[in-house]
Amino acid sequence: MLLDEHLAVLLRSLQRFRSSHETVGAIRAIPPLLSQLSNPQNITLLTSQILTSPAIWNAPSGLRTCDAVLDTFQKASGLISRGLDVIPPLGGSRAGAPLPRNEWARAVIKGADERAPRWKHLLVISGVLLGFASVGIPPDRLDSDLAAALVRASNLVLDAHKGTNGIEMQCLTLVLNHSYRTLASGSLEGLNHDLLLPLLTDSAFLSNEGFQSGYFLGTINSDILLENEKYTWPQKSSSYIQIKRLRSNPLVSSMGPLARLISHSIREVRDPYLVVETVENILLFSKILSSQWRQIKISEIAITEESKFLDGETLEVSLPTLWQVLKISMFTSVAVLASVMERILNDGTLSSEMHAPILASKILNVNRNLYFISSRLGSNSLSQNTFVFLASIDILAAYPGLAEEFLHEIRPINLGSIPSHALDRSFDSFFLNVAELLAIVMSPETNEMLVAASAIPYLLADQISNSLPIFESAHSAMLSVLAAPQNADLTVKSLPVYIGSLFKAFPQALSFRQIRFAFRSLLAICSPPSLISLSYPDLPLIIMEMIYDRALHGSTSPQPMPTGFKSEDEKDMKESRISEQALFILTLLEMLPCLPLDALEEWLALAARLISSVSDTNMADTCKQKFWQAISSGDMDIQRAEISAVWWSTKGGKEILLGNRPNGQTD
Repeated sequence: MLLDEHLAVLLRSLQRFRSSHETVGAIRAIPPLLSQLSNPQNITLLTSQILTSPAIWNAPSGLRTCDAVLDTFQKASGLISRGLDVIPPLGGSRAGAPLPRNEWARAVIKGADERAPRWKHLLVISGVLLGFASVGIPPDRLDSDLAAALVRASNLVLDAHKGTNGIEMQCLTLVLNHSYRTLASGSLEGLNHDLLLPLLTDSAFLSNEGFQSGYFLGTINSDILLENEKYTWPQKSSSYIQIKRLRSNPLVSSMGPLARLISHSIREVRDPYLVVETVENILLFSKILSSQWRQIKISEIAITEESKFLDGETLEVSLPTLWQVLKISMFTSVAVLASVMERILNDGTLSSEMHAPILASKILNVNRNLYFISSRLGSNSLSQNTFVFLASIDILAAYPGLAEEFLHEIRPINLGSIPSHALDRSFDSFFLNVAELLAIVMSPETNEMLVAASAIPYLLADQISNSLPIFESAHSAMLSVLAAPQNADLTVKSLPVYIGSLFKAFPQALSFRQIRFAFRSLLAICSPPSLISLSYPDLPLIIMEMIYDRALHGSTSPQPMPTGFKSEDEKDMKESRISEQALFILTLLEMLPCLPLDALEEWLALAARLISSVSDTNMADTCKQKFWQAISSGDMDIQRAEISAVWWSTKGGKEILLGNRPNGQTD
């Protein structure tokens, strides 16, 4: 009798919508009651009322209502599976034992009848299936039947509402997102993925329950205020409340599983052109997102200057919440694109000359549009992003003409100058990263007029502390241009400017390891067997002379690490205690194995004398160890090693280095 009274009260409360607060209370009361009812007809009645209740479905909550109903059936079926002991008593006392699991499930499913639309039936089936799976009981025939019923109902909803994306289809997305891990692979294969994939992509990136095509950023700028010469984005502003609400949306809050579901659908879809459509939708989303980001005042501020221009509330509360949403959108995009790339590599149609380079270009454009997000995390922070980027580059490099068109498409807006907007500098950085990898297949004209012209402004910039990652990208791109065999004449013409930029940047923007790597790379570019060494055989010695002069006149005081430079390399931390003089001596020593045979002996003596001029004992010992390593550890080939051994043992090399050369010994 007690249960009947509770049931009657609950049914009355479900008949009319009064307030969201009362609706939440009614929904919370359903699971314990539904799990204790022992009359199958009452269970069926309550299920039917839940699916048609004005109190539930007239509430202006959209997909949150669907999520709450799904959670209701999941909790009730979980209570049934766990048994009587875990079911909370109603009214202080416990009614009789509930129905057996199978009978209870059949009674609940029977309540999903023709009075409610089929898409609401999904909430019942999925909720029961998830609740039974949550207790860890091995799946049985009932679970298999529920999974099969869910797939059949999903396909019917997909077919009935194809081409739309209302609450019905978003509810389907929500249900399958929650049920994805519970459904066996065989059940998933039964889904109509050709209808499902467009729905999932649209729900995640374009719908109001997802990332809203990127337009969720549109209202932020009007709420940003300038107070005490700093920008503030108050927590009480309507745009911040909207971002918080978006972050808690049922789809956005579970975007990781949804990305995996989309990835599975990409692998299973039969029509490959639906994969192309998926890429185009993500590209559209990324374009709008970056465009909307540009409209916000704080997008003009570099990450290194945020503490200077933003107040504490914005830095500690508002902005981190926004970046959470932006990172979720980027992670979702990358996860989906990784599956797209796998499909491209394994699909005969998509890997064809007609589609592969075009898709690679579009994927790279998505990477570019989202680079303002990914660059905050570091270039290697997400392995999937690295895979997508490098695989796209590999595909595009096989089509030099299209690769060149792509570089022109994403070229810096103001070629030859550094833009003032942080987003444009982010685009420049991405361009340089791409150009570094494509320079080998570009024509000398493109490398000079486009790649080198984009890198040089950053190489010659006076203030680089706020653009250190772009500066490093510019150096990498320039080295790639100089190393390309087709650019021999350009290399000779550009070397003075580039080497001057290296000297200018040290130690403010280049670490010890980076500048040594740069000079080693330059010497390797100019030394045999490279083509440039045939036309300009003296280039290696000219580079050595420039480094020697810098070592001869360099500072003898320990040099600090560059401002803003972060490294996990122990060598950098150790070398932070050496001087500019010692650094360039070490650089010189690392270049000895690349010298021409007829110049090696002379440079062995010059390097040894430089080391003997180092006054600091520790620095001198470091240089001596490096010298010995250069001539004895296998870095040199047989001929150079023989010349070094003879110089060391019979021509006074040992005495010059160790400082005890016999009187009368000549150079």
